[in-house]
Formats: sequence, C-alpha cells, structure tokens
Amino acid sequence: MASKINWFEIPAANLERAVKFYSAVFQKEMKVFPADESRTLALMPPGAGVEEGIDPCGSILQTAGFEPSAKGPVIYFDPVDDLDQLLRRVEEAGGKIVFPKFRIGHGYLATFADSEGNTIGVLEWDK
Repeated sequence: MASKINWFEIPAANLERAVKFYSAVFQKEMKVFPADESRTLALMPPGAGVEEGIDPCGSILQTAGFEPSAKGPVIYFDPVDDLDQLLRRVEEAGGKIVFPKFRIGHGYLATFADSEGNTIGVLEWDK
C-alpha cells in the first residue's frame, strides 16, 4: 500500500480573516464549522489547490496552542493552473510573496505568506 499525506491543518489566529484570504486566493468557498468545544475549522474544498475527488483534504484550524508560523513545514498546493494570476490574488488579499515564481524541472514553484503568517507553497506544472 502506497503512503501519502491525506490531511493537513493550517493554523489560524483569526479564522474569519484566513477563510476570506484563502477563498479569494483559490476562488472557492469554504465550509466553516466547530469541530468540537475548543476547535473551529474551515474545510479546504476540492479544486482549491488540492486534488479533485478528495473531499476534503485539509483545513484551516483555529484552536488554542496551534499558532501560525513562518518557521514550520511548508504545505505545497498542487497543481495551480496559472501561478502568476494566483500570486496576484495573494497580494490583493493581503498576503505577501516570500519566494517569487521560479523554474523547477517541469514547472514552477513560489511561496507566499498567508493572512496569518504561515508560509505556503504553490506549484504550476508545464502543460
């Protein structure tokens, strides 16, 4: 059996702000709900930079002790159809480009800081 990552959680200090940011960047609506008495999350919908057919594959999570940071692992969303356009939406939504688009093998990669200060990566493969 092959192993793969099947769930991720992006920390948020302000879930409403993070949902607004990611909805603008990926142009997909997110479902927000309380996971339990101490956690609220927003589900990342298929097509929001994640594989179609996986419903959902991760979330933005606001809970005590789960703090946004630019110093942790980087989640890469794959694939992005138009990386330049997505990076423009990042800046329009209040994010910051950390590492501009650059060529890698058969595509491009860039990283940005989200509304919460997390570093997030995006990939665009050659067509």
